Amino acid sequence: MKFVLTGSLGHISKPLAGILVRQGHTVTVISSNPGRVQAIEALGAVPAIGSLEDPAFLAATFKGADAVYLMEPPGNFFDPNFDIHEHVARLARNFVEAVQNSGVRRVVHLSSIGAHTDKDNGLLKFHYNVEKILGQLPADVAICFMRPVGFYYNLLGFIPVIRSQGAILTNYGGNDKEPWVSPLDIAATIASTITQPFEGRSVQYIASDECSPDEVASILGAAIGNPDLKWVAIPDEQLLNEMLAAGMNPTVARGLVEMNAARRGGRLYEDYFRHRPALGKVKMTEFANEFAAAYAGVGAGERAAMRTVLITGANKGIGLETARQLARMGGYFVYIGSRDKVKGEAAINQLDSEGITNVELILIDVADDESIRHARETLQARIDALDILINNAGIAGAQPQHIATTDIRNLRAVFETNFFGAVQTTQAFLPLLERSAAPVIVNVSSELGSLARHSSAERDPNWDNYDAYSCSKTALNAFTLALANQFRSTKFRINSVTPGFTATDLNQHRGPQPVAEGAKHIVRHAIIGPDGPTGKFLKDGIVAW
Repeated sequence: MKFVLTGSLGHISKPLAGILVRQGHTVTVISSNPGRVQAIEALGAVPAIGSLEDPAFLAATFKGADAVYLMEPPGNFFDPNFDIHEHVARLARNFVEAVQNSGVRRVVHLSSIGAHTDKDNGLLKFHYNVEKILGQLPADVAICFMRPVGFYYNLLGFIPVIRSQGAILTNYGGNDKEPWVSPLDIAATIASTITQPFEGRSVQYIASDECSPDEVASILGAAIGNPDLKWVAIPDEQLLNEMLAAGMNPTVARGLVEMNAARRGGRLYEDYFRHRPALGKVKMTEFANEFAAAYAGVGAGERAAMRTVLITGANKGIGLETARQLARMGGYFVYIGSRDKVKGEAAINQLDSEGITNVELILIDVADDESIRHARETLQARIDALDILINNAGIAGAQPQHIATTDIRNLRAVFETNFFGAVQTTQAFLPLLERSAAPVIVNVSSELGSLARHSSAERDPNWDNYDAYSCSKTALNAFTLALANQFRSTKFRINSVTPGFTATDLNQHRGPQPVAEGAKHIVRHAIIGPDGPTGKFLKDGIVAW
């Protein structure tokens, strides 16, 4: 099928294009920026450079499409002469003209929560007006109005006030739950809708999670190391004056204050709760990792280009879940390291089915020198710098492994992957890591590698069955410390991380902890800022060597 998307390479349009291209569709992406041509083509889409202010250009681009995705960029909120209501209404009228002249019969439109009314919804009134304008299209043009709720990434705007005043300050708050959404869940929902037949006029709300302001403060506070973070409601007038003092357009500022006021008591969400959707996959706790990275100062500018991550052994288990959680943050491009092409492609396809497109397969067998070299050359051709290396590939080896009797070939095989593989991979990618502004190396270890735990009176005797594995992780920890000491006075952050006893193929799923929980520990320490720890053995806190 053929689809045309507006929105250039924005938070929604970029992952949406990726999903549709991977499904085998022909996708054209409209952008006003000629500098985006290469990036659009890299997605496998066709760039169409032109303006949404040009109905003739739009009609020509829409012609022959099975469906189009329409959205109105909001414009510059700090331009004192900007009329946002006229701006979006004009774009909507252009869309009506272009759709009529192109012969397109199916439209998916990005609207918003609050578009069900023109009363007491503040700035969101323009979405109501746009839906009415698009509703003037002939009845044989099917339109699905997508109404996402509050975007997670809007919470990033609170970072300066958290730093300066130690709290989230805005003109509403409390314990009433409200919906939030990830752009990845929006893209996945739109992709599902636009590729299926639909008729008439319909509305679909999109949400990922439902959390009260107090719950949001608790989740974000825990992520940034401030468990006492509070969400504090301030008077409307105070918020308005602060926005105006910052130079915001007066109409926009008043509209935002009125919109937030409608959140008090849930007035804004009345229609949403009447037509409550199934929630998406990206939860507030996952967004909190992205928030923590931004709060720590990692990638404020880099996020636009996305921090690059290579994870070895990432086609299943903890490695795949770590990739999933990092990619869902939206600020990371994750290279899925896999020694098996079929399994690696299956992992990519699984993530794609979840709406995660900022991932790519890299074939790498950490026990094979030539494979490591080829992976390095492949990555060097694609990126300027590697920001994060996660040495996750590992094997358990044949068991039992009592050190006095285990077959030396078994011991060597375990060390070849778990220790030498990590060392060789790190050495190979150090030149790319050194080009990063804030390089991070995470060696995925285990509490079985802790000499302190093994020498404790509380040591579990069953650990004797894993002596080869334990020794390999002790060696890996020694490598972590040696490498961190070598780079002690540099920008590198180098740590061992234990995810805990997690249910994976490695232990025949005997671990009591789900992979999502284990991966969180790796993710947390992979996104540390330049002032984060280095040369440590970490989990929730510091683990004894």
